[in-house]
Parts: sequence; C-alpha cells; structure tokens
Amino acid sequence: MIRTKILLVDDRRENLVALENIIKTDDVDILKVQSAPDALALLLEHEFALALIDVQMPGMNGFELAQIMRSVDRSRDIPIIFVTASESEKQHIFEGYEHGAVDYLLKPLMAPIVRSKVSVFVDLYQKKVALMQKLKEVETLRDAAESASRAKSNFLANMSHEIRTPLGAVLGFAELLRLKDQSPEERENCINAITRNGQLLLQLLDDILDLSKIEAEKIEVDRVTVSMADLLQDIRAVHEHKASEKGIRLRIETEGRLPREISTDILRLKQILYNIVGNSLKFTERGEICVHVSYNPRRYGGTLLFQVTDTGCGLSDAEAGRIFQPFMQADGSTTRRFGGTGLGLIISKRLAELLGGDVVLVESHSGVGSTFQVSCDPGPIHESQLVDGESLLKKENGRVFGAVDSSLRLDDIRVLVVDDSADNRNLLSRIIGRFGAMVDTASDGSEAVNKALGGNFDVVLMDIQMPGTDGLEATAQLRRQGYNKPILALTAHAMKEEQGRCLNAGCDAHLSKPVNFRSLVTSIAEYAGRHPIQAMG
Repeated sequence: MIRTKILLVDDRRENLVALENIIKTDDVDILKVQSAPDALALLLEHEFALALIDVQMPGMNGFELAQIMRSVDRSRDIPIIFVTASESEKQHIFEGYEHGAVDYLLKPLMAPIVRSKVSVFVDLYQKKVALMQKLKEVETLRDAAESASRAKSNFLANMSHEIRTPLGAVLGFAELLRLKDQSPEERENCINAITRNGQLLLQLLDDILDLSKIEAEKIEVDRVTVSMADLLQDIRAVHEHKASEKGIRLRIETEGRLPREISTDILRLKQILYNIVGNSLKFTERGEICVHVSYNPRRYGGTLLFQVTDTGCGLSDAEAGRIFQPFMQADGSTTRRFGGTGLGLIISKRLAELLGGDVVLVESHSGVGSTFQVSCDPGPIHESQLVDGESLLKKENGRVFGAVDSSLRLDDIRVLVVDDSADNRNLLSRIIGRFGAMVDTASDGSEAVNKALGGNFDVVLMDIQMPGTDGLEATAQLRRQGYNKPILALTAHAMKEEQGRCLNAGCDAHLSKPVNFRSLVTSIAEYAGRHPIQAMG
C-alpha cells in the first residue's frame, strides 16, 4: 500500500476538521494548517499528492499561495483544488484556474462529490509513484545489465590476454623446435618454455573452474584428519626450491602450542597457503618470507592462524583496496612483469570462508613488504591434543618431490590406451612406452570393448569424452561382461562430480588431463601390481 499525503489549508479549524472527516481513508495521511505561511513550511518537508486550499484567508489568500507553489520546483506539480465559500465567489473561478487550480469545490461541501474528486487525484498519485518505482527498478536492472556486460567484456579481455600470452609462447617455441640448426641448449630452452607456459595455461583453467564453482556454490568441503607436522613440511617442501633460486630465506615459525592434528579439507587449505606463500615469493626479490603459525582456542571456538610476512614490493593504499577483486592486480605492469590472472586471492578468500576462516591483508607498505593472514576452523581441538609448536617443525626425511623416478619400470606390463585423439594416443603411448610398457591403442569406446575383451591387458587407460560409445558406457559394458582388469579414467573434466561418475561406471581410478607423467606411470604400476617406489611420495 502506497501512503499518500494531502494538504488542507483553511483559516477556520472547523472547516479543516469537516473536510478531513469527509476524505480520510486508511492509505491517506492528512496534514492541516490554518495559514499560507504554515502551508509553505509543510511543502518544504513533505511530498503531497493533492492540496485543498481555501480561497479567502487573511494575509496571504489561496491564489497567492498557489502562485508561490507554482514558482517552486518542489511544489510546482502538486494538483490544487480551491475551496470557495459561496456562490458569490464564482467570478473568481477563472482567476483560480489561471493560478494553477485543477478543480473547484463550493461550500457547503457535498461529501460524495468531494470524495470522488479527491479519490481521482489520490489514485493518479499512487499510480505515478508505482510507475516511478517500476522505472527505478528498470533503471537498476539496466545498470546491473550494463555492469554485467562490462564485467563480461573485462572478463573476456582478461581471458583473451591471459590465454593468448602463454599459448603464443607454446606455439612459438614449438615452431622453433622445428628448426634444424637448434643447439641442444636452445632445444632445451624451448622445451622448458613450452612446459612453463603450458603450466600457466593449466593454472588459469583451474582458477577459472574454481571461481565458477565457488560463485555457483558448487564447492564441497571434504574434511579429513591431517597432521600439522605434514602440513608445515609440505609448505616448506613446495616453496623451498623456488626461494633458494631467488636467494630468499623461507622461514616457518610457530607460537605457543599447536594442534597435533586438525580436521579440514586439506587440499583446499594447501591451495590457499600455497597461493599466499607463492604470491610472496613472486613479489619478493630479496630478504625473507616468514610463515608464522599459531592457534587461538578462544577465537570462534578455536582458530588456526597462518601469518605470511614478506619483504617484497608491497602495496599502496589504493592497490590494497582492490586486490580481493577478481582479475585485479596492483597495476597493469604487474601482469606484464609477474604474470598471473588476478584470481588467486579472491579464490583463496572464498575457500577460506568455506573452511570457517578468512584471508585478510593485515598490512602492506609500498617498497617494504606485506603481511597476509589466513585463518581456518581446525575442527574440535581438546587440550590434550595440543603440543609444542617447535616439535612440529622437525624436518621430515626421505621425501622426494619432482619428476618420475627413472628406476620405476613398466616392463612386461600390457596397456590399452583408448582415446579418440590421435595426438593423445601417440603422446600416452610414447610416455609409458619409454618405461617399458607394451602398448596397444583404440580410437573409440566400441573398439576399446572389443580389444579389451580379446586381449590380455594389465591396465586400460580409458578416455571418457568420445563420440559414439563414450568411456563411461564402454567401461560399463566391460564390467557387465565380466571384465575385471583395472580401468583408469582419463578425462579433461577435473570436477569432483566427474570423478564420481567415472567410479560409478566401474573405473578403478580417475586421472585428469593434461596428464601428469609421474601420476600416470605410478598409477599404472600400482594397478598392474607393481609397488611404487616409496621415495616418489
């Protein structure tokens, strides 16, 4: 219901009361005054749908009040109905219209006529207000649509730049490899550049998928119990080599007692911490990066805190205000100098919120460095589970990270590679063939079923998305016909739901494209009955 205000102006109180009793309704607020100056004061404070004004008043009469109303923007369009005292004042009617009246009422007032005329203007006002509200809604929607269009354009422009830059490098260095006068060192540089830029493209794709899942609220938190000592060691192991290459000290320190184990989505927590520490490494040219770990049992029922401080380039106040916006970096030169999509921080912040915490910029000063804080809910922690933090920093021995260990062999293992892409079949065959496997291929699901049932394969590598009979249907057919050898799904769909579909169809495991050589060879060895080398982690 739209509330409507009506102004009544008459020098006699009894007339005001009588008129009010005639026109009052539940959706109308009536304001009454006995002089023109008082009426002008109300007109400055309120928005009226209608003014009923007595003509004959001492001091300033109704015509003079109307003349002033028509000269002021705020009251210019308020409809005015003059109320005249007697038949003898009819000669003033035309004068009233000249002063902006829309109608006249003659005293004594006839209630049905008054109510009818007033209701017309109340209805018109309410329709005008409703229309203005609709116009505002349309304007808001238009602004939102224009904002979305600009965001889409910015998104496409950023994506075009971020995809084409590493893709151009991949294609360019691939062309250089065709040149026959390349020295071994030049060829190695080309290969390294292709690998490096391919990894950038993969990271870009992962970031886009993560952000889209977060925005669609499709991210699922999978809490498991994990060792704090392992988590701290992994942070060190992943970043230590890069820090050493840049001559930067990477320091992990603890404060007080920490939980021996926590309950969290360890993959997402590592993704957040790797991003924050990785950013510090990216923007720090000298000095150190310190990861300070503490546990606050009184904050929100228990909070694990990671404070990452660097001596890097830092941020100005303006730059700090936009770093948690998608595709935003400190300035345009940041992408040119350091690369990246500008998605990492917003993804990390959203993921941290899902883990019951947050990512915040504690402080940053241009040319001095920055401090970010990551918080998360570690799950219920009992006093007995707390240990001295320093005891968790003992370096774990025997773990090796990196490429496939050359001592791992696939000799005498028969593998069926199924993929509709000839390039992918060739790539996979060459990879596992170099480790001694005997390889056969199939280009679609139907051929895969026939070859698997007719051959003596130890492992089937099954592409999922293929024309005709896809990998899921081919796997289901094989399982229905009693095929019990391992089937490993290979798919470019990295979503958790896709993994579930593969396992439900009968696959034993799920590997994402682009293929990680180390994971591929290790998985084949495991499912063929060969024990993977422990040093591979």
